[in-house]
Amino acid sequence: MGLFSPNLNGMGPDGYQAREPRGKLGRFFQIMSQDGRGIMASGLLAGLSSSVYILSMALALKYQALIFMLIGAPLGGLVVMPQLLGVADTVFRAMRHEAGFWWMRYKMAWKRNLRISIPAGLLMGFIFGFQLLILRQAGIEGEGVVLSVAMLVCIALCTAIAKWTVLQLAIVELPFPRIVINSVLLCGRFPLKTIGTTLFEYVYWVLIVSLVPMSLVFAVILNFWFPMLVTMLYLYQPLNETFGIEDALGRDNMKKSVPETGGEDRG
Repeated sequence: MGLFSPNLNGMGPDGYQAREPRGKLGRFFQIMSQDGRGIMASGLLAGLSSSVYILSMALALKYQALIFMLIGAPLGGLVVMPQLLGVADTVFRAMRHEAGFWWMRYKMAWKRNLRISIPAGLLMGFIFGFQLLILRQAGIEGEGVVLSVAMLVCIALCTAIAKWTVLQLAIVELPFPRIVINSVLLCGRFPLKTIGTTLFEYVYWVLIVSLVPMSLVFAVILNFWFPMLVTMLYLYQPLNETFGIEDALGRDNMKKSVPETGGEDRG
């Protein structure tokens, strides 16, 4: 199925549903052909809102100024997190063929997730900002390979936990501490999928940052939606297995309370 097939205009929830293709690549193009506009639009909003975080961290790294990180990183995380959850919500609905009328659904999800996005944005913004600043400082002062490798591993672990956290924030209604604990457990329950998607996201953002300004075009076009969609293609089944998404949500409502991770069949 081509990216610009007629399904691009059939984004209503009662529109034509094509047969599920085999393989992740076929699924990717099916989703983009049906709901590509909504996914890319949600990613664009997240990309625009990330400018606060990018600017503050660029200043912090350039001038080694802790004040830019302490203020700008949490603030930037706070600004971008609602839109990032909007991307996750839109992609999740597209996985279930429910992304039609995306702007109406996006606004509903944005309002619903606003409160939980506050602690998530502040915490993730600070953690990643602090780690990047320490990594940069270690490189400038030549404090050795060991510290740099340790920080890279720490960033990878935090990326893995943050990925599971963002997906849960967009799907389930649980207290934020419970979601973070679930994320750690999910990393251990699905190690191969966690490592694979984390490496993909790691490489994606390293290439985007290291190839600036040549990568700016790709950053604008692909921004947050591309890694989110690829991640969701591989982690949707583990999420469904853990939380019973299909049984709990049915075909009409996306976000309701679902069981926590734990028990005999939980991560």
